[in-house]
Amino acid sequence: MIKPMFERVLLEKVETPMETTSGILLPEASKDESVMARVVEKGEGRLKEDGTYIAIPLNIGDLVLFNEYAAKEIKFNNKEYLLVDMKDVLAIVKEA
Repeated sequence: MIKPMFERVLLEKVETPMETTSGILLPEASKDESVMARVVEKGEGRLKEDGTYIAIPLNIGDLVLFNEYAAKEIKFNNKEYLLVDMKDVLAIVKEA
């Protein structure tokens, strides 16, 4: 498995639904550069001067929105992952 360093998060991309919960189909143009992914692994957090870490406020399995253009694509064991800095994670998606 890949273990990100410091403030980085390893993500697995999730398809963005093209239909709303009420059944309205969304056009391809409605997508923006923010996409959804699941947190697969995370680094220790930000290293402080005293040698301790400020933890990353995400849990493994969280569904998040992130800036697609900030992601580094990685292939490992025939699977595709994305590596992003914590600052590029925009929000946690709470599933209803």
